Amino acid sequence: MKITKFKIIILICLIAPCLYETILFSMDTTFQNPTNINFLLPRFARQNLSTFDFAVSDNIAIKSFDNQGNSVPLLNFAGNQELFKRFVNHSLPYNDEQTFGTAIMSGKYQGLRYDFKIYQNIGSHFFLSASTNILYAKLKNVLITPVNANNIALTQEEINAINGFSTYLTELNTMLNINQDSTDTIFADSVGPTLAMMGYTNSFQNFERIDFIDFTFQAGLYAPKHIIQATPAPFSPIPFTDIVNLGIPITLSTSIGLYDWLNLATSAGTIFFIPTDKIIPLNTTQTTNRVLINQQGSCTIKPQPFIYWNGYLQAEQIIPRITLLVGFSYAKQFATTYQTQDPIKFPNEIINQSPTMNSWSIGNFTATAELDLSKSYHTVLPRIKFMYVCPVWGTSIFKTYVYAGNFGIDCIYDF
Repeated sequence: MKITKFKIIILICLIAPCLYETILFSMDTTFQNPTNINFLLPRFARQNLSTFDFAVSDNIAIKSFDNQGNSVPLLNFAGNQELFKRFVNHSLPYNDEQTFGTAIMSGKYQGLRYDFKIYQNIGSHFFLSASTNILYAKLKNVLITPVNANNIALTQEEINAINGFSTYLTELNTMLNINQDSTDTIFADSVGPTLAMMGYTNSFQNFERIDFIDFTFQAGLYAPKHIIQATPAPFSPIPFTDIVNLGIPITLSTSIGLYDWLNLATSAGTIFFIPTDKIIPLNTTQTTNRVLINQQGSCTIKPQPFIYWNGYLQAEQIIPRITLLVGFSYAKQFATTYQTQDPIKFPNEIINQSPTMNSWSIGNFTATAELDLSKSYHTVLPRIKFMYVCPVWGTSIFKTYVYAGNFGIDCIYDF
């Protein structure tokens, strides 16, 4: 068949990123956005098949899950925050434990996220998969509410009665760029996490009672999220909870087709991380603070594995050109341990008592509706999809809802 310029352009656009870029895995491992707007699906075992997906999502959270699975204010996922006097009074030593008490921290998280995903079959069964995202994250309406021993908010009169407390709160808010007259003062823009994957897929048919059985295996290399820019501050109320290590991801997906329209499927995956040395926020006192941490130190970071599972029911063309999917996913990042490089300032027994990257887990319900825009006998097959992700339960993590739209193209070529 004659090779047209259009086909050459399509192939260059699809294959080049797979070969020359470091790319993101489809199961998201970040704390603020622990959701999959696109489930891990088995790959079609067809020669000369390329796929591109672009999604835009709005990620919103005003609550978190605490370590017991209860719904709590957004920044209180690890309990109340200690209000150390050394946050503002820099003449105090780094391990000074004088406080004005504790506070509940609330706010609203919003992330505008752009996802890009690409697949390129190599022959019929092997393929390269690639994806990446750009996230514009913001904290809005951040509020530090001092509380008493019974966890009841202090009145302004009670705050004024404590010597220097009112001035301390004003200076702390200014230091953290918390301005009650502005809702968009705290931000962090990032790319990734990223990774490169290679996979094998196969399909078995001609069964008596089922239409087909598909399975897909993938493995590759993982690279952590990279912050492009963030609100300048001595320390930030945006929790530092991201994995900063390289890793090795492995996934397996399978689906069973029934009645020519119904698919039952499941996927599972894990990422094993490689220890690395980084300078990160570290506690210098025995405290549960995981948001307000004003010291940084160098240490060896050893995360335990990340695991992921999903199961879903997919009804293909149940309405002409419309495919519906409902499913559930579970993700868990196990705890991280630190090995300090400055045991005087950051003793191991302190920084590992309540590390900033404690384990978290999340269970999400997902519903999608996909509209097939392709025409018969065409080699470029477009589609659009609308997605909703609802957190059902979790531990020590943002309770993030996701609303997303996706545009995808399958390209079948033969030359």
